[in-house]
Amino acid sequence: MFEIKCRDGMGRLGELQTPHGVIETPALLPVVNPKKLTLSVDELEECGATSLITNSYLIWKEKEFRERATKEGVHGLLDWDKPIMTDSGTFQAYMYGEVEVLPEEIIEFQKKIGTDIGTMLDVFTIPKTNFSDAEKELEETNKRMKVAAEMKGEMALNGTIQGGLHMDLRSRAAKMASEIDVDVHPIGGVVPLMEKYEFSSLVDIVMNVKMNLVASRPVHLFGCGHP
Repeated sequence: MFEIKCRDGMGRLGELQTPHGVIETPALLPVVNPKKLTLSVDELEECGATSLITNSYLIWKEKEFRERATKEGVHGLLDWDKPIMTDSGTFQAYMYGEVEVLPEEIIEFQKKIGTDIGTMLDVFTIPKTNFSDAEKELEETNKRMKVAAEMKGEMALNGTIQGGLHMDLRSRAAKMASEIDVDVHPIGGVVPLMEKYEFSSLVDIVMNVKMNLVASRPVHLFGCGHP
């Protein structure tokens, strides 16, 4: 459940309730690689972190981590008792061309390991994708989102907004996602823009999405902390 405490234009202060505590928004969620902790969870907490993101696909793919997470939960695996959001492998599919897990399979796994906020396996649309291909990828993402929403159970679910640099597709994606029973809306496919410092395009995407999303749900920007 998301409760908006204060609003000024499109800016909001809110509280997102999870089984492991409240996430006060806006919030920066450090990304933790389960295979290599650059900072310990204690050090992250000292830095002010109140919630984390980790990758359920990397956990699923590694037998040792998969077995531990299944037995102890993702919170036990990371030794973190506060909220955890898990990503699904979409970024790995973008980086390496494909992943070995099915969209339904990764949703079930995230439920099994007790993540607070799970993520659907959407289709990462890179900025240079032409309109026709981006539209097809958006249709696939929307189809997967509907299936994931039916499967989520008690787990909160990220419904990712794609569309590349095509603002009409971003707007359409936001409107369609608003009608699906998901809980948080990450804006995806933007890391390549940040790597090239194309912040004007990033702002255009965020504005087009926020103007067309249901106003009662929190919005997340995937990769916003990219160096």
